[in-house]
Amino acid sequence: MDEQPGPSPETEAWRRIAAAIVAGTEDQSVAGAFWVAVEARIWSIVLSGRRADPGSHRVRPKYRDLFFEDTAAAEDFVSELAAQTDRRRIAGLYQKQEFLGLEREEMLQRIAARSFVRRRAVSFIRSAGRGGMVGLPEGARGPGSFDAGPDGGWGGTIEDRNDDGSTAAEFGLLHRLLDHEPVLRLELRGKRPNAVEMTAALHTWLLLDSALADRATLLERLQNDVVGGIEAVETAIREGWDEVRRELVACDDEIAGHPGMEQKRLEEIDRRRTQLHARWIFEPLSSTRVRDLLGLPSLNAGEKRNSNYRSERTILFPMIGALLSNHLAEPEASDE
Repeated sequence: MDEQPGPSPETEAWRRIAAAIVAGTEDQSVAGAFWVAVEARIWSIVLSGRRADPGSHRVRPKYRDLFFEDTAAAEDFVSELAAQTDRRRIAGLYQKQEFLGLEREEMLQRIAARSFVRRRAVSFIRSAGRGGMVGLPEGARGPGSFDAGPDGGWGGTIEDRNDDGSTAAEFGLLHRLLDHEPVLRLELRGKRPNAVEMTAALHTWLLLDSALADRATLLERLQNDVVGGIEAVETAIREGWDEVRRELVACDDEIAGHPGMEQKRLEEIDRRRTQLHARWIFEPLSSTRVRDLLGLPSLNAGEKRNSNYRSERTILFPMIGALLSNHLAEPEASDE
């Protein structure tokens, strides 16, 4: 009777690494092997080419909306995320028994899932946008523009279109809105705003561009139509933002607290975060708040206002229409 082949030396080596990490007894060689494996995993998600040949490195299409063709910036991100992941190891976040039965790729998929890497890339780019630096305080404001030469500088005035028709400017605008910068432009179709347009203004008032031609008209209508006037509008929006912020923190906390989380659940959380980002910008007010602010007769009336507005958002905000219809609802690729 033929003997069944045992596990390969590579498999055995990884099992020893995983066992040491789970037990918290890893030495420098184990820590180094873990770092190399995690960095290789992240690199393969963000970049393509032969790692030993820098001239062959290319940013993968999934990440060109963030890094364009700047492989140096993408490689900086890979190194930064690998370092963050290693700090999580040092903090004991991977001391989970469920890792012991996993093969190398399965364990790495849970530690550095595609959806997780994508979210961290967005955060990295937003931080880098503050003067090209990372690690600045969350509220730090960046310069209005900065140069990008042929050898690097992700944040230049590049306007190349992606396959879906969106531009670098649209993504830049989206990130600024997520930082609560008032740069949103609402397109009105008539001399006086209709009910849907007023609902849009109600939700996005604190993000509307101060140079908007119809801003004075919208302000007058909100002041007259809303119970409590413009102060009530601003208070309600900020309360809505606080609710969304708490839910986003809960998403991050769930991921951080369960480093062995299954890919399916990670993707569910990622979709939830995407929905929350859309709500953060375009719909911070619940149907109940809309009802109360406008003095509507029922909750159903508030829900109808929000539903009608939601169906026309890409028309009302054409500058980021492609992002509204594609990226804000686009699920991340799963690992195969």
